[in-house]
Amino acid sequence: LFSTPRALLEAEAAAHLEQGADGRWRWRCFAPAVISAFGAMAAPAPPWPPCPTLLVIGARSWLPVDVPPGAAVEVVTVPGGHSVLWDDFEETAGAVARFLD
Repeated sequence: LFSTPRALLEAEAAAHLEQGADGRWRWRCFAPAVISAFGAMAAPAPPWPPCPTLLVIGARSWLPVDVPPGAAVEVVTVPGGHSVLWDDFEETAGAVARFLD
């Protein structure tokens, strides 16, 4: 996160962290869902879809973007990092709205 206001991060932490009996703070989550999500992210990527697709990526993200020639993919780069909805909500929402119009 590069431009997300600290107050927003503090509010997120207050809403989603809980203190364990050992005094350590942990994100409140459902472990089987986390395991499933990480399993899906570790699998090979599916082929690019044949339908019009929008890919919004942060300029400072560590993810590579390799769209094959001729793919029906519109790539929009926003200024921040990997978490485009946190760093660049307005730009991301604008890109989605334009794509859907």
